[in-house]
Amino acid sequence: MDIATKCFYQNKRLIWQFPVKESTECRKVDGFTRKKLAAKIGTSGPIVGRYESGDMMPSIEIKSRIAEALEVSLDFLVGNSSILVKDKNILNRIEDIAKLPSQKQGELFNVLDAYLRDYKTSTTYSKQGLLD
Repeated sequence: MDIATKCFYQNKRLIWQFPVKESTECRKVDGFTRKKLAAKIGTSGPIVGRYESGDMMPSIEIKSRIAEALEVSLDFLVGNSSILVKDKNILNRIEDIAKLPSQKQGELFNVLDAYLRDYKTSTTYSKQGLLD
C-alpha cells in the first residue's frame, strides 16, 4: 500500500491532523513541500506546519484548496468518503449522473451494473483459464 493510500484511506483523518512525519510523507507523494503546498493554497509554509501539527484549524475555504491541490475531493480529505478519485472525468460524470432524474439514474445504473457484472465474470473466467 502506498503512503498516499495509507495516509488518506486507512486513517481517514484530516491531513493537518497527522503527525508531522506522516503529513510530510503525504505531501511528498505528489512532490509537495510545505512551501509548495502553501503557495498552491494561498498561505505560508509555517501556517501549513501549524495545520499539520494541529495548532491551527484551516477554514473550509482552505480545506477546499488543500483538497484541490492534492487532487482529492473535500469529502475524501475530511474522511466522509473512502474512495480516492483523482480522475476529473470520473468526478464530472458522477456530478452529471447526480443531476439526472431518478428514473434515468436507475436506467443508467442497470446498464452499468450489467457491464460491471459481465466484466467481473469474464475477468474471473480468464484468471481461471476458462476463456480462450
